[in-house]
Amino acid sequence: MNVKQVDELCIYCAICSHNNSFLNYVLEHDLYEDLYKTSLAEIIRMTPVFDSQNVGAVFLLYEKDKNIVFPWCAAFPQTYDIIKNDMILINTDTRFSKSPLHYAAIFNCAENCKLLLDNLVVNRIDINETDGNRRTALNYAVKYDSKEVAELLISYGADVNLCNKYSNILIDAITNENKEMVDLLVSNGADVNFIGDDGHFPLHQAVKVCSREIIKLLIEHGANVSAIYKSKGTMKTAIHFAVENLISEDNDKDIISKLKEIIEFLISNGADINAKVRNGTTPLHIAAKNLHKDAIEFLISHGADFNSSDDFGKTAFHYAVTEILNTSSFCKRINKSEGIKIRNSVVEIQNYAIDKNYLELIEFFVSHGADVNAKDCSGKSVLQIAKENYRNEIVQLLIAHGPEHYKNNL
Repeated sequence: MNVKQVDELCIYCAICSHNNSFLNYVLEHDLYEDLYKTSLAEIIRMTPVFDSQNVGAVFLLYEKDKNIVFPWCAAFPQTYDIIKNDMILINTDTRFSKSPLHYAAIFNCAENCKLLLDNLVVNRIDINETDGNRRTALNYAVKYDSKEVAELLISYGADVNLCNKYSNILIDAITNENKEMVDLLVSNGADVNFIGDDGHFPLHQAVKVCSREIIKLLIEHGANVSAIYKSKGTMKTAIHFAVENLISEDNDKDIISKLKEIIEFLISNGADINAKVRNGTTPLHIAAKNLHKDAIEFLISHGADFNSSDDFGKTAFHYAVTEILNTSSFCKRINKSEGIKIRNSVVEIQNYAIDKNYLELIEFFVSHGADVNAKDCSGKSVLQIAKENYRNEIVQLLIAHGPEHYKNNL
């Protein structure tokens, strides 16, 4: 007869499947030799075990040895009496340094949380204790949308501005798009202009998740609409982030509409639509580089300066025309967006550009007064660039919409 030894997987499956009769048999007959070592505790800490909420298993383990269930038993609402009667065990250490407060917060066990908070001093409980990821109980309450626990922790003095390994508490709430949690935090002193380790401000994160309500809330509490994200050589304002979202190919009409409302709201609250960041890049430059006609028209209609040049002397018009003339880049863009294959042929590119009305984009710039003669740092105008690339249809279009002195650039 083949005899299989009871191992970690057996215990794990028994708990998750609520096979408590098997678990009880194993515990009564000491069939699991590793019971008092790290492995069982690590199995129990696995999220699926918590998610199964197998309270019966908790009590079986508690009857076997009460030390086994601390501190993770706080994840179960039914363990209130266990915690109350054996409060002395609540500071039992764990491999990942999670306290009972952490577990209560993750699983929104408000009564357990209050019981622990009422005994902070006598049991030397640190309300701002962090785990291996530098997360506090409040951090987890926010991360897992445990609003009732978050309110309790804040009322007992939890620090709303502590950073974790990845961001901070307020940014976690924004990432979850939880307006009520954001409101709770900022109303209790969360710094709306906090700069995360990755360089993001709360407002930038709100723009990235496309939440106008949270953006409004942050600005009402003093968020700086001109704050600049700086990280790894990249710089962006909230409007730069919004425009990057706007030109995404994955957007549907509702998202596009929301993003335009967000940009309008930012402008109405003092954001500069012509803000320059690294290399003098404006939001309009971003739209032009991506040949996004809708975004370009929208930005110009809201005051974007199409003649504003970056540190290389290039205007949005320079970037739009250069991108169309860049056969390799243009092919890649069209092949990706249209699902077709175009070779790096100037003639084929020219024909496709005309068919797809990219010339309309050039005409849009010219008709709105874009300076065809503006020269970049290499001394080249849009007209000269078009001529050097043998794009006669673009040259003629530029001349047709411009005064006689355009010819001086030919």
